Amino acid sequence: MEATEAGIYADAEAAFDHLLSLPEVNPDKVVFYGYSLGGAPCVELAHRYANQPAALITEAIFRSVEDLLQDGAGASLDVSMVSDLRFDNFAKIHEVGAPLLIIHGRDDDYVPVEYGIELYAQALEPKELYLAPGAGHSTVPGEAGSPNRQTYLDTVATFLDTYVP
Repeated sequence: MEATEAGIYADAEAAFDHLLSLPEVNPDKVVFYGYSLGGAPCVELAHRYANQPAALITEAIFRSVEDLLQDGAGASLDVSMVSDLRFDNFAKIHEVGAPLLIIHGRDDDYVPVEYGIELYAQALEPKELYLAPGAGHSTVPGEAGSPNRQTYLDTVATFLDTYVP
């Protein structure tokens, strides 16, 4: 079976509904975290629900599939020729009411750092932006024991302590 954007969103919503159905889960403490493509369903759900999540953390996400394809190809393309997926985070981020932490590697050679900066600029307050120095697409947290790792952990911890006490 081929994955569809609607199907991915439906799966995320089903997982979220299941999480909220668990008696030990406090809905006021649910945080969405999405890395790369995984950020799209998190942004979508945070866009759909006014009171959920308590906070949203994205790492190395893109503005939209169209932008990613256009920028990666270096030419104007009819995106429908390549993909029917849109995952238009940029069109939704300005309606997400949850506190937002956007994390991106300064040296991401897959999803340009400008995407993180532009999503941050488009987002509502409260919001924070952490651009990891020297980090690529999959190396933002850094190696265990590295200064980047500690800064990453401190940034996330401080954000969560502030918005999800």
